[in-house]
Amino acid sequence: MVRGAIAGGGSVVVAGVAGVGKSRLVREVAGGVGGSYAVFRVDGTRAARDVPLGAFGPLLAGEPPRANVLGWAGRVVRSLAGERRLLLVVDDAHLLDDASAALVHQVAGYGQVLATLRAGQPRPDAVTSLWKDELAVRVDLRPLTREQVDELLVAALGRVPGETCALLYRLSEGNPLYLRELARTLRLTEDGWRWREGTVLPDRLAELIAGRMGELGEDETAVLELTAFGEPVPLAALVAVAGWRAVETVEARGLVRVAPERSSPGAAGGGGAASAQEGADPGAGGAQGNDDPGTVGAQGDADPGGEMVWLGHPLYGEVIRGRCPRLRRRRRFGELAGAVGGDEVRAAVWRLESGTPGEPGPLVRACRLAWALHEYPLAVRLARAAVAGGGGSEAELMLGTVLLYAGRGEEADRLLAAALERPCDERTRTLLAVTRANTLNSMGRFAEASALLDEHEPACVRPENRQEFAIQRAGHLMMGRNDTEGASRLARWILADPASPAMAAQANMVHGWIHLFSGRPLDAAEFARRALASQEQWRDHVPVLLRTAYAVRAHAALITGDPDTYQVVVAEGHAALTEDGAWEVARYEERFVRGRLALLRGQVAEAVRLMSNPGTVNVPSGYAAIGHADLALAMAFGGDAEGAERAMAGTEGIEFPLLRCHVDMVRPWIAATSGELTRAVGLCLEVGDRAARIGLFSLEAIARHDAVRLGAARAVADRLAELVSLCQGEFVLIADAHARAAAGGDGRGLDEVASRFERRGMLLHAAEAAAQAAEAHRSAARPASSRASSARAAALAGRCEGARSPVLARLRGPGLTSRELEVALLASSGLSSREIAGRLVLSVRTVENHLQAVYQKLGVTRRGDLGPLL
Repeated sequence: MVRGAIAGGGSVVVAGVAGVGKSRLVREVAGGVGGSYAVFRVDGTRAARDVPLGAFGPLLAGEPPRANVLGWAGRVVRSLAGERRLLLVVDDAHLLDDASAALVHQVAGYGQVLATLRAGQPRPDAVTSLWKDELAVRVDLRPLTREQVDELLVAALGRVPGETCALLYRLSEGNPLYLRELARTLRLTEDGWRWREGTVLPDRLAELIAGRMGELGEDETAVLELTAFGEPVPLAALVAVAGWRAVETVEARGLVRVAPERSSPGAAGGGGAASAQEGADPGAGGAQGNDDPGTVGAQGDADPGGEMVWLGHPLYGEVIRGRCPRLRRRRRFGELAGAVGGDEVRAAVWRLESGTPGEPGPLVRACRLAWALHEYPLAVRLARAAVAGGGGSEAELMLGTVLLYAGRGEEADRLLAAALERPCDERTRTLLAVTRANTLNSMGRFAEASALLDEHEPACVRPENRQEFAIQRAGHLMMGRNDTEGASRLARWILADPASPAMAAQANMVHGWIHLFSGRPLDAAEFARRALASQEQWRDHVPVLLRTAYAVRAHAALITGDPDTYQVVVAEGHAALTEDGAWEVARYEERFVRGRLALLRGQVAEAVRLMSNPGTVNVPSGYAAIGHADLALAMAFGGDAEGAERAMAGTEGIEFPLLRCHVDMVRPWIAATSGELTRAVGLCLEVGDRAARIGLFSLEAIARHDAVRLGAARAVADRLAELVSLCQGEFVLIADAHARAAAGGDGRGLDEVASRFERRGMLLHAAEAAAQAAEAHRSAARPASSRASSARAAALAGRCEGARSPVLARLRGPGLTSRELEVALLASSGLSSREIAGRLVLSVRTVENHLQAVYQKLGVTRRGDLGPLL
């Protein structure tokens, strides 16, 4: 844009925040204008701003006249160009004195100006008039977007994990200068370039940031330090500690930003690309974040209309915290704890940081609130402090609970086992026992969990405690033994007379999980909605149930093949889970739920990008296993069999039958990607049979349909017809129609299946059905219909970001039999005829005969041609 405007004879003012790359852009453009230009450069500086025409001093030789100095200066500058075209480059035009600015405005009338301008800074009127009078176009250079930061880091460094990209984006807010300096701190590890915990900002960047902040008085320093340690901080609290004048001063200098309590200042505008704009400066803006232990969500004592104070840039906080002496740091936390009332969580943390943790009671309450906010590292820290402060069994129970949900089951089990050895009341013993049983179940130690419940349940008398045991037994029966009828019976008993809203919600969710995978996903979603309807009554008691309810609703949409509903539910769940906090498991899962949506829609490359390297947080093994399996599936559809196998290594050791089935449904597609179609079909049938035996009809329907996609419709058509009466939702109806059409060679029926999948946004499924329709039409001697279906399949596949599927391979290899296609795919992967024979249990001669048939049908002469073709 800038180069084009200059080449067209115009002038340009490039505006943006510091470090966004204005000067570099201008230098690049000016350096490439060619010999027909006379290029001169002037710099606006604070030192020269007090001298009239100070910026032009190096260009104005000789003694100026007594009158009309500006006219004289204009003639001198114009004469410097001679017969060439004049291009005046001005850096930091906002620092020009009025006379220099007027001269720049004059030059723009007969020559060309290429200037930079710091957005948001005062500037001479003559500079503003450049674009107001249409002498120049103003181009606002914005910070990079998150996607652009990812692309830039990968292009510059190679393999960079997703969490590293996210961290550098948060710290730099897309500022290229800051991003470059931060990237220099990364270290190369086995899985790419990473930011190591404890990394300090490089001196060069720290000095640059400190220089941007400038000299600060004592009160201004207090405002910034309090904000850095407690961000966001209520405006009233800062005023109470440091006074109005200090807060006003740092705000005027752009070092802090003031926003309503529930909205952190966001990045301005679209981001990244330069955009032509007339009008006011865009704000610097950006994502907020803080890894300091004192930061816990956007809480405060202000009313909903109150105002909170945030740092002007995340790196200000890094520098401020890094340079604050230890004792002053403790004093600042004490000031925060005293000034910000009404927020037990943050006040408790600040008291810990100040060295005065206080009584265990408030710490336990703060821990429970942190648990409700899903801030597990913080909750663990608060619970440990409560235990150390003498909080007894109540504190130990909280610590065991949050350790479990933070993915540290072994530590939780040891703690809870020791706590159960000490005397306590019935309620505490019940909660300790069921929490430990839940911990044991999560680690696959089902027999121990059952024995523990048998040991402690008989002593319970109170209804609420008996229902606590019933809920835990229901979960044990459902996940450990796959006894859904037994689990459902216990849930119905609780719902007949629930001891509390929390009990009713948990019983509804037992029903939800049972119905979800047993073929009743619509009923499952309804049970989840019932639980969510009363969430205000149970959310603080069992906060993890909120995630469970939204997970059931989202999975119901996945199982019924409804990407649009899935997207809506995921958005609602994310808003609910992060409304008051940032649960690390929710952050971990966010990329996976977005990846699943992309995969359901056939956006394979996007799915792989989202699910690769989501982070290194501690999450329960089940979450991690499902994440690895989903990534492996996306990689398989992307043609990366080796990457898929590596991802599947993270699913080993999963004991739950339901999770095991889910994970094993990925293996057929890895085999198919490797060219082993016969084995892939066998794996589909195997996992489908296993799902049927244990009543997981929802998963069975998907596994049977996968066999249809792989060309084995006749083997599963009858069972899919039966599943229509066992399963809810549109997906099983389409799967049944797909199986019947494919088994009968019904091209028109397959075209209709493709249409039904396309209407639901399942583009890869639609492309595969259209490809099968083309094959069916070809076999029925309907060439025109075959060409139409082939074209449609190709168009749909083109929207799937390079997805690879054995069915889509037929578009490039029409007329091949299933065995010929399988042999061709294995040969294209580099296997020898002997290796193919071993894989498929065929003779080498048979493999060679198949290959000769493939060559003849595809018009090629050697196996090296098969890879590019297929």
